[in-house]
Amino acid sequence: MEIAQCYYNPDNCGQSFDYAPGFTSTCDEQNDVCTQATYELTHLCADADQNDGGPQIPQGQLRACEAECDGYGNECTPKLLNDVCYYGGTCNTSPSSCACVYSNEYCPEPGTITNETCYYGTKDCAADGCTLLTENMTGYEVCDPVEGPINTTEPIQLGYIIISPNGLTNLTIGDNLTFSASCYDTSNFSMTCPELNWTSSNLTVASIDLGAPHALTVGITGITAEHGEIVSNIVDITVSQGEEGFDILIILCEPSTITAGEVSICTAELNSSGVISDVTNSTNFTSSGGNMSWNNFTATLAGNYTINGSYDSLNSSFEITVTHGNAFYLTVACSPQTLNAGETTTCAATATDSYNNSWDATTGTAFSTQEGAGGGWSANVYTSQNTGTWTVTGVYDLINGTTTIVINSVSPPPQPPSPPNYPIDGSVTLGCDYNDPPCGEGYVCINNACVPVEKPIEEQPVINETTNETANATIEQQPIEEIAKANLTIYKNVLDSEGVDINDNYVFVVTLSDGQSWIVSEDSPASFLVDPGVITIIEASDPNYELINYTPASITLLSNGTGSITIFNRKIAEKPQQTPPTIAQALSAYAPICLSILVLLLLLLLAMLEQRRRSRKQKVK
Repeated sequence: MEIAQCYYNPDNCGQSFDYAPGFTSTCDEQNDVCTQATYELTHLCADADQNDGGPQIPQGQLRACEAECDGYGNECTPKLLNDVCYYGGTCNTSPSSCACVYSNEYCPEPGTITNETCYYGTKDCAADGCTLLTENMTGYEVCDPVEGPINTTEPIQLGYIIISPNGLTNLTIGDNLTFSASCYDTSNFSMTCPELNWTSSNLTVASIDLGAPHALTVGITGITAEHGEIVSNIVDITVSQGEEGFDILIILCEPSTITAGEVSICTAELNSSGVISDVTNSTNFTSSGGNMSWNNFTATLAGNYTINGSYDSLNSSFEITVTHGNAFYLTVACSPQTLNAGETTTCAATATDSYNNSWDATTGTAFSTQEGAGGGWSANVYTSQNTGTWTVTGVYDLINGTTTIVINSVSPPPQPPSPPNYPIDGSVTLGCDYNDPPCGEGYVCINNACVPVEKPIEEQPVINETTNETANATIEQQPIEEIAKANLTIYKNVLDSEGVDINDNYVFVVTLSDGQSWIVSEDSPASFLVDPGVITIIEASDPNYELINYTPASITLLSNGTGSITIFNRKIAEKPQQTPPTIAQALSAYAPICLSILVLLLLLLLAMLEQRRRSRKQKVK
């Protein structure tokens, strides 16, 4: 019998095609037995595409199983899920996998600014990654979705620069002086100075670094500061020899800022009464840290170091800054690491170079989650979607770091306790309280009465003619295999008969078209987890309140999204009760009628007496 199926044991894995050729047993008459054979099964990845050029079994039957890919045809194509572009897909044809393996790249909506980078252009996922263009936002105000970084207001233009010395400009050799700069715009208003380039017109007289001249030899030099074509005023400093017979040792190291592992070379000059000579070979160099090999300094630990030079009885020093090297590995951490679907977690990245110097690399790191996790990123903040344990990846200077987060499902709303032993008639029962109702499954406690959930569904809400009878919530499914529910919250707002907002915490029953029902008041909104589709919301009618409207009348939610609808009700004004009249009020009201009746009765009585008298008189005659 030939074996050709997807779920053959012991493999029993629907993503691989299990095949073994058939064997026909024959009779071995000499030994009086039937011949036997052992199946030699092969397991090959097989997807549902029967026209991708994949292998066939000898009889020509195409294999078609449940693998995502099998290494044949057009598969593992780029796809865009939320803000991540998955590209460069290849098929892992191991029978235990049979799945696509992708590279991924952050691909947000055009006009998004992340880590000072503007993303603009057409959002798509191509074979080489996200098609969006990127540009740094430095110096720009707005990230336009089409044009990229732009300024919507006229930028402030530098008008002129004024520099002034912080001390006397008459220096002696070896002295230092600092300068201050004030900047003004083209309208003569003070502004923050941009980066300035300081210069000395005669570097043999005085060098200058960041507005701090250092006197070297006798002479005069002019100090200026400039930015682009804007040049400041000139301040002259005069350097004199000072006391006769002076000797000054000057230590210089280039470059003054190095990366961990690099070398800075130091030199020493002797200014002897204005005569400059190189004494590097005769100077003893030492450092406050790192490694000093004669006049060569290097350090692997980032920080500031002091280079000391000694020549005869003279001493001098120089400051060197060592910065960290390129990232060697990346550590990613997210807090909280365990959260409920729909909640957010904030991730951070720490980079470390090959010399174990570490620094915060969160700003320059692009974060993403593995395929299937859903949700979305805003810089380093992730909003979760699908439950499970997911890998978070950070990429910084082409170095990857990972961590895991655990997403739990949201607990459903609590259900009422089991019913009591006494009957519930659906309208009134004893001991029913909203905070601790004895009502059982299928009942809710409304105004001290256990009411069956089914009863309000049949009743139509009392509404104004200008409003809709129900409110709708449309839930859109995201373009991924998993279908996540959305969270719909219903709020209540009650007005009195005059239209003034009140809060009497009166309880109403709301029912969804998918059968869910719960109670809602101004202090206790009702939350529902709903599947994608159109959900209709109905509020049960109440003799004491009339329905005004649903606001909004319709909303659209994404899968795993959140939204809310507020139901407005107005309390019906109570009719004034009639007070029964007093005896005196009754007599006063009916006195004329009663008097008329008494007069008529008196006249009738007189007539009867007169008739009777006449009858007697006739008999006497």
